[in-house]
Amino acid sequence: MNGDFIQRIIKKLKSIKLNQNLLVFGFSLLISSFFWFLNALNKEYYADITVPVTYTNLPENKLVAGPLANQLNVKISAFGHEVMNYKTSSISSAEIDLSIHSLHSIPGEKSKRYYILTSTIKEEVANVLGPDVEIKKIEPDSLIFKLEDVVSKKVPVFSNLQITFKNNT
Repeated sequence: MNGDFIQRIIKKLKSIKLNQNLLVFGFSLLISSFFWFLNALNKEYYADITVPVTYTNLPENKLVAGPLANQLNVKISAFGHEVMNYKTSSISSAEIDLSIHSLHSIPGEKSKRYYILTSTIKEEVANVLGPDVEIKKIEPDSLIFKLEDVVSKKVPVFSNLQITFKNNT
């Protein structure tokens, strides 16, 4: 069965002798396109990528009272193969240690809102992206946190129960 199939393919290829130039042209076009693509990947490109963010070491006396930004939009400059890698695969999360970065309070606000400039966390983002990538811009330009003070109160609890036990006599 396989021999018959192969024989039919060989007969077809022999009948295409007139179109042999077309086959050579198609193969050459395919090879040249592949080398063009490899050459294009060696050039520097600019791209926008999304980097996920996680936060660690929140202040002990504070509690997050609102949503936190979970991703950053980063404009990068890198070679084509690096850009293609970031566009096609998932990027690990940039871990922002809040004990290292100072939280600035927003002036004139009665609520406890704080911010960190993203220019100060550029190193954490660069560690995720690697040494071959140059960060041009990080958006948003600041991360805003709504933090409330942790408050605890001791309240005495009085029971309003009357318990009687059954005599087993």
